[in-house]
Amino acid sequence: MPDPTVNLYTVQEIHAAEAAAGSALHDGTLARRAAHAVAELGWATWLRGLVNPCVAVLAGPGNNGADALLTANLLTTRGVHVVLVEPLAPGKSALRARARSELPVDIESHDRLPTRRRPFDLIIDGLLGIGARPVKYGPLAAVIHQVNAAGVPVLSIDVPSGMNADTGALSEGDICIQASRTLTLIGHKRGLATYQGAAAAGQISVTSLGVPTDATGCVLDGTASLATLCPREDATVHKGRRGDAWILGGAAGMTGAAWIASTGALATGAGRVFAAFETAASAAAGDRSPQIQTRTWAAPVPERAAVVIGCGLGQSDDAVAALETAVLHPGPLLLDADALNLLARSSTAAAALANRHAAAVLTPHPLEAARLLGVSAASIQQDRFSAVRALARRFNAVVVLKGNGSIISVATSDSTWVSASGHPILATGGTGDCLAGLIGGLLARGLPPLDAARLGTWIHGRAAELEAARLGGSCGLDLAQLAHSCARAINELQRNRFN
Repeated sequence: MPDPTVNLYTVQEIHAAEAAAGSALHDGTLARRAAHAVAELGWATWLRGLVNPCVAVLAGPGNNGADALLTANLLTTRGVHVVLVEPLAPGKSALRARARSELPVDIESHDRLPTRRRPFDLIIDGLLGIGARPVKYGPLAAVIHQVNAAGVPVLSIDVPSGMNADTGALSEGDICIQASRTLTLIGHKRGLATYQGAAAAGQISVTSLGVPTDATGCVLDGTASLATLCPREDATVHKGRRGDAWILGGAAGMTGAAWIASTGALATGAGRVFAAFETAASAAAGDRSPQIQTRTWAAPVPERAAVVIGCGLGQSDDAVAALETAVLHPGPLLLDADALNLLARSSTAAAALANRHAAAVLTPHPLEAARLLGVSAASIQQDRFSAVRALARRFNAVVVLKGNGSIISVATSDSTWVSASGHPILATGGTGDCLAGLIGGLLARGLPPLDAARLGTWIHGRAAELEAARLGGSCGLDLAQLAHSCARAINELQRNRFN
């Protein structure tokens, strides 16, 4: 059975759940449950079997520091040598004061991470919780720099100290702990699923502490939430029922992008794939799969076909005209790459897109999103959740904001979905074209725009993980192999659902 759907929570939602827990919060029960979970995870993952293990416990001035101190106490009872790091004077937390009083009076404590002849076996990060302010300088910053340079495994409690738990973004000059693993409490946090937060958190585990939580408007998309979106077919299926995908792009000198998108569409099992180029000469250039039929931009597109426009489209007047025609297409539509850049310049295309009966899919990276909203890429990254919702509303569209932890939104809902798959191996040219074709192929197969965007984004990330495992790292990606792995990921998800 797949894991249950994972909800992603805001800080406000977590605080509301804590408040609803009532006395369990006030008498320290939740803190002791948290400490037990942290100690067990640290012991099972890093410390069990070591001779005379030594752990540095970073304890901040508030309740997160209380969790860390209670964890320290549990580890000392298992024979672990614990060294406290307390860079700030205790705050007003009675819970922290009580936790500190339970530790041996002679326990070793420092205001910085001490230098040892033998490195620590583990660092437990309990400096700051989810409601803390950003860290730029001062004693906390000094300790964070030390920890990040130590080369020692780090287990963060709830959130890597200094990270924004709502956005997953660090402002200029901010720093945070770079954790090996994060044990987040009560519920998974939105900011740990995307951008810098996902990178800083390392492997994430969730412990509910026995606190009930409601479903939220943000879901971490994985096999549990996506399996039901896979199309089901019987033995009578034929290519006509699997639909047509048309890839419009491939201006002179940029034909590769259209070919890559076409192979992504093929990976979905779309019935027929057409690559439409600017000219017949462009269509004849380069290697291609014999399954891909070629056309030019002037060719009429069937009304029911799914259109993907933008991959190598260019910025010419003819490209603008092609876009303004495409947004009037009555069938499924996806805009990527050059089509998005032209959309930012064409009020005609933008108006037609916003007035479409069926939502189009937009797949911008942060810079393209910035152009569409008239802001900087940095401001997009500072709050990716707000940015993707703003784009969806402005263009009456389903929007995939690409990046580490891609986020999907739709104009008709405040809900968002964050893709749980992905790998740095995708940081090379052409992978976005593959994603565009992949979603376009799913549109051709009849999936609604939101379902196609969610499913395609996850499959693309899962295929990257498979390729990274095959290659043993993040270099050397072959886009044809990526498309094959997309097909493997789709087939795997279908088997899990229907077998």
